[in-house]
Amino acid sequence: MTDGRVKCLDGSLVYVHQDAETVEVVVRGYKVTMTLEAASQLSQLLVPDRQAPKQPAPSKTSESRPLKRAAPTRVSRSRGSIAELLAEGLLPPLSILMAYHQGKDYEALVTDEGRLIVDDKEFDTPSAAAMYALGRQSWNGWTFWHFDGIPISNLRWRLRAKHFTNDQSDISDSYRNEKQSVINRWMEWALKRGFNPGNRDEDTVERFLNEWEYSPSTLNSYRRHLNEWFDIYDPIT
Repeated sequence: MTDGRVKCLDGSLVYVHQDAETVEVVVRGYKVTMTLEAASQLSQLLVPDRQAPKQPAPSKTSESRPLKRAAPTRVSRSRGSIAELLAEGLLPPLSILMAYHQGKDYEALVTDEGRLIVDDKEFDTPSAAAMYALGRQSWNGWTFWHFDGIPISNLRWRLRAKHFTNDQSDISDSYRNEKQSVINRWMEWALKRGFNPGNRDEDTVERFLNEWEYSPSTLNSYRRHLNEWFDIYDPIT
């Protein structure tokens, strides 16, 4: 059993307590128990503190418990979750989510299982955590919480776009690549301008397509790809 501390890249300290199978980590006052496998992934985000004692390597004979994490091979085309963002590498484990509302700052810690911790209470969804933090009966946590200055709703939209053509096995690779490219480009274009990528607004779509100097037939094909996207996600937020 060992104790120590490591320093984050931003200078903040993370305290660690390790036994044979688990690591107890305290980040900014939040306590989380992690498997050794999850802790090894977290270590990529940290640099050692010069005053911290060296941690011995885990015994090869000890068996770590499997991570309880969503499988990265299949993501719902209609939704998305924190666990799926973790599985796809869009959000690091033990991330600190930030929010600001009516002159007050809020923080939430993301566990390696995709839950959020606020004031030592765990929540299954960002919205539940936001409602608790604000004392409200209803609130959109996906737009409330931010990671690295970006609403986590943006990360979920990128997750949806990434898997847009997952189940379209009846089309050629070149056509699938074309559809995926159009959706990826639309996604980044819309997010950069503060538009909801799932909102079917014809004027906005034409603004997007007019930036492409392609033939009318090609643009019509791109419109069909976007309409297929909107058929799934409009009016989902």
